Amino acid sequence: MMLKDVYSSLNLESVAVIVLAVLSLVQIAPIQINPWSFLFRTVGRALNGDVIKQIHCLKKQVEEVQAAQESGSEEWKRYEITVLRQAILRFNDELLNGVKHSKELYDMTLDDITIYENYCDSHPHFVNNKAHMAIENIKRCYEKRLREQSFL
Repeated sequence: MMLKDVYSSLNLESVAVIVLAVLSLVQIAPIQINPWSFLFRTVGRALNGDVIKQIHCLKKQVEEVQAAQESGSEEWKRYEITVLRQAILRFNDELLNGVKHSKELYDMTLDDITIYENYCDSHPHFVNNKAHMAIENIKRCYEKRLREQSFL
C-alpha cells in the first residue's frame, strides 16, 4: 500500500480518530504540552470571562476595604491609648490629692502604663510628654506603699 492509497482511503471519521489519538498521546506523554488542558482552559476562559473580571474587581475592592480598615484600626488604637493616658493622669491626680488605692488598682494602672509606654516606644510620632511625670510619680508611690504595706 502506497502513501497515495492511504491518503485516498482517509475519510473524515478516520482523520478525527487519528487526531484524537495523537492529542491523547501528547496529553499522556511526559512532555509538558497538554493540548486538552489548553483547549479546555481556553474554552473555560471564553465562557467565564465576565465572571473572572468580576472576581478581579471584587478582589481589588476587598483589598481597598482591608486597607481602609487597617487605617481605621490605627486610629482606634490611638484613641484607646489616649484613653489609657487619661486614666493614668486621673490616677496620678488622685494620688496627689491623697486618695488611697488598693494594690489591685495599682497593678491594673501599672499594666496600663506598660501598654502605654510600649505604644509610645513603637510609635515615636505619638507625643508622650504629657504623662511622663505622672508615670514616674505613680511608680514611686507604688514602691513606697509596697515597702510600707500601706495599700487600701
